[in-house]
Amino acid sequence: MKKVLAFSLQKKFKRNFTTGYNLLNSYKCDYGQGGALQMCLENRLYNLQLETIWDDFTEVETWKKPDQQDLYFVTKNDGAKNSIFHISDENYKAKSEDLVENNKYQIKVKLPEYYSYKLKVNGSVEHKKGYVDAKTYGNVEINTILDQGDIILNKIKSEICNLQSTNGKIHILSGLEAQLANITTESGEIFIKKLGLTAKGHIFSKKGNITINSLYGVPHTEHIKEQAELNEIPTEIHKSNFLSINSVNSNVSIGSAHGNLVIQCLEGNMEIKRCDANQLLLENEKGAIKINLINLRQSSLIKLKDNGDLSLSVGPNFEGNIYFVDSNTFWREENKKPGVPTLYIKGKVSETTIFNSNNDVYSFLRN
Repeated sequence: MKKVLAFSLQKKFKRNFTTGYNLLNSYKCDYGQGGALQMCLENRLYNLQLETIWDDFTEVETWKKPDQQDLYFVTKNDGAKNSIFHISDENYKAKSEDLVENNKYQIKVKLPEYYSYKLKVNGSVEHKKGYVDAKTYGNVEINTILDQGDIILNKIKSEICNLQSTNGKIHILSGLEAQLANITTESGEIFIKKLGLTAKGHIFSKKGNITINSLYGVPHTEHIKEQAELNEIPTEIHKSNFLSINSVNSNVSIGSAHGNLVIQCLEGNMEIKRCDANQLLLENEKGAIKINLINLRQSSLIKLKDNGDLSLSVGPNFEGNIYFVDSNTFWREENKKPGVPTLYIKGKVSETTIFNSNNDVYSFLRN
């Protein structure tokens, strides 16, 4: 697991991005900070590298191998003061002989910090850390339509972030702060070092593992109705902000989690190493759930099916109730408290209590 979190990445990009390539042409937009780049490159194969610069302009360079055909893009500027820079390869048709791995063009994009971009690329995208930190303050949308198109970014602070890859990995190596975030890949792994949300986020991977080192959000509780009766088990988060994680056959690992969290796995293991949550909804169809719960501010639900196991660690200051739905019993009935959140555990589990010097660990294993 440590190797996964440390990420000794085997990047597809060479250390020198343009080694073996010649500069074919460049396209420049003099509108810098506060502008936007929109690129649609889908009729050839590409490696696209972003680089943050101090200068107040945007420049796109096309690099090719000596034996590759020349390639010229269609460009235009529009928006207020020509602030939106459009680039596309629409004047070419996609041919099978051009869409081969050894015929990739290298695209180098230089852009200022406070900038937005929308990229649809038949290839991989990486934000390179150079003389200036690889960071973006602006809306970010990337769609790599190539079967193995990776997305590797560093630091993003935006209102809207939308990252989509077919089967490539998605890595955010420093952090993402966003109001709305959507990160999806069919079978690539997803890694985010630090994720901060002020509204909603959604993460999906059909087969690749999902790892988030640190997750935090601003809880909004004005729409919350505390469950008054035991049959009012929470089945959804009635909030304006939360993160939902969905997977089909993936392991989900979160180092530290704050805020509102929904995780639903059809198959795979789920682990939250430290959870100081507003509200939780965890559901695993086939697999284990392991969670270290420090605190809980709203009634929550953990639901298991098939052969899943639940390992639950509760911090020393945990003040909620724990209720087993199937057996209609509370953990430590004599310590049940009124007016506090209840953690509902649904599934056939039996209780074993283990004590240590730091907290009580309650491991609920199936009969």
